[in-house]
Amino acid sequence: QVVHPGNVVAGDLQHRRRREGDERRRRADPGEVLAEDQMADLGARGEAHDEQGNEDPEAAGSGRTQEISRLIGEAWYRKGNYDAAVPYLERYQRESGSITREDQYQLGFAYYKSGNFNSAIETFKLVTKDQDLIAQNAFYHMAGAYLEKGKKDFARHTLRAASLLNFDQNIREDAMHNYAKLSYELDLNGIQALEKYISAYPNTPRADDAYSYLADIYLRTK
Repeated sequence: QVVHPGNVVAGDLQHRRRREGDERRRRADPGEVLAEDQMADLGARGEAHDEQGNEDPEAAGSGRTQEISRLIGEAWYRKGNYDAAVPYLERYQRESGSITREDQYQLGFAYYKSGNFNSAIETFKLVTKDQDLIAQNAFYHMAGAYLEKGKKDFARHTLRAASLLNFDQNIREDAMHNYAKLSYELDLNGIQALEKYISAYPNTPRADDAYSYLADIYLRTK
């Protein structure tokens, strides 16, 4: 099974969102900054209400419903409570007219972490058209979702896609290793995949495993 290196994209995207927010605040006039602070306060109060089971974004009026849903969803997301985050993130994306790829990835990851693997796969597919860090992470976690569903061949293909992108080297190595391992298990060009992994990462602690898989293939094909 894929050994995940952690939620590598979540912190990166949150950092990027905070950085972009700081930049907007530097350019904004005092009224806009105050409005943003008020909205953040609404989100904090919404999260507190949610913990008590009394939340109702609709009560804020249609103009603020979408943003409050996003704020509450992201608050739960940051806390790692993905089950609680999902309905708010879904609502925001359903009602908002300006969804970003970061938003889509965030919902896909929340689906993945809450065990809704079908929805995770379909949502991750939406962000894999560009070749960037988001796509690499989406392919990687999509593979994990396929493995949870027992679809090893689909997982193998998405791991290969993740391994071909160079934005996160931890993901690239793990994806290449697991692609090679699945190729060995499924008897699909295992020798080529394992040799490529060993060549790319000769000093990896997992080289011994790769060599043992190679040896087994050679013994079986004698």
